[in-house]
Formats: sequence, C-alpha cells, structure tokens
Amino acid sequence: MLQKILTLIKSWLTKPAPKVEEPTKVDPPKKEEPKVEAPKQYAFGSDDWYFDRYRSFVVDREQLRDLTRAIQVIYDNKNRYVFIEHVTHIPWQMVAAIHWREASLNFNTCLHNGDPLPGPTRNVPRGRGPFDSWQQAAVDALRFDGLDKYNYTDQWTIVDMLKSMEAYNGWGYKKRGLASCYLWSCTDKIHPSGRYTYDGKFDSNARTNDYLGAACILRELLPKDKV
Repeated sequence: MLQKILTLIKSWLTKPAPKVEEPTKVDPPKKEEPKVEAPKQYAFGSDDWYFDRYRSFVVDREQLRDLTRAIQVIYDNKNRYVFIEHVTHIPWQMVAAIHWREASLNFNTCLHNGDPLPGPTRNVPRGRGPFDSWQQAAVDALRFDGLDKYNYTDQWTIVDMLKSMEAYNGWGYKKRGLASCYLWSCTDKIHPSGRYTYDGKFDSNARTNDYLGAACILRELLPKDKV
C-alpha cells in the first residue's frame, strides 16, 4: 500500500506541467486619419470663383482700422445711399462700396470717377454734368453704366454686385487674367503688384494693396445670411 502511494506521488511529481497558451496578440484598431478635402478650384471669372473669393477672403490686418472708419461714415450717411437705391433699384450697400472706391466717400465729388462737383466731369466718363447735387450725379453715373438693369433690389445676388462693380471700373484686369484690384485690394485674394494707375494705364510694378477693395466694404454692409 505504501509502495503504491509512493508510486502515485512520484508519477504526480514527474508529470509535465500543462501548457499555457499565450494569448493571441490583437493589434489595436488603426486610427483613420481624417480626410482633408483639397480646396475646390473654380474656373477664373466664373460665378463660383467670385462667390468663393467673397466668402473666404481675409482683410489685411493693417487695413482694419480704415475699414472700421469707412463703415462708420457710410452708416452716418446711409439715408443718402438708400435714396439712390429707391431711385435706381441698386442696393445701397453697393452704391456705398462704389462711392468708397471712386471718391473715398467724399460727397463733394461725382460718383462717376471722383471728379469735383458740380462737374462737368474731366476724367472718364468725360463731360457728364454739371449736377445740382451728389445724388443727381450718382444716379447719372449708375445709369450711364447700366447698373440699374434690375427692377427690384432682391434680385441682386452677391455675384451680380461683384461683377457689376468690376464692370463699373472696367474689365482690364479680367482681360489680363488677374483679379480686380477694384474689388479685392487689401485682401489675401490679390496679387502683390500690377494694377491700373490711370484709365488705360497698367503698371506691372505698382503695389495692389494700398486701398481697400469694394468687396471689403460690401461684405461689412450686407446681411450675414447673404454669405
């Protein structure tokens, strides 16, 4: 009996330990990198091109103070611009933006080109006037360029306004394949040099970011839901 017990103990001590399988390695799930869509490229001069630039442009920081001052002057004289809208059905914000570019918001000048009132104008368009008031000159200027083509202001889209203001200044930039300084000056959407310094005179070395573009003024004045 004792021998049997000793044999059992010996067999138990010499029995190999059971194999313990290592756990299967499971790689952690790979984190998917967020997909970054490349910015859309729109054809130069297309409606989408204008709208995308308007929606995304950034004003140069050193021009922000001038922009704030200009907007304050415009609101102080909003009734004058609204009067032009009632007569021509052209949005008053667009009238103000043109007034900024043509005459630095000076009401003693003609909206056509910034020539002094009462006129007649000396620069292009030459010979307009004389006029009895800034309002009379403004209406003449906008009608002369055919900007009163819409019957109701709610038909104007942002692209309509941008294209019409560029046409008001002339299509010289577009013919050269360039963004218009009249619209985009002092934003990140303009080339650093090359602009018209006089009517029909293009200077490839002239700086472009020296005076706020009309788009800067327009976007500050339009309701935010327009964007």
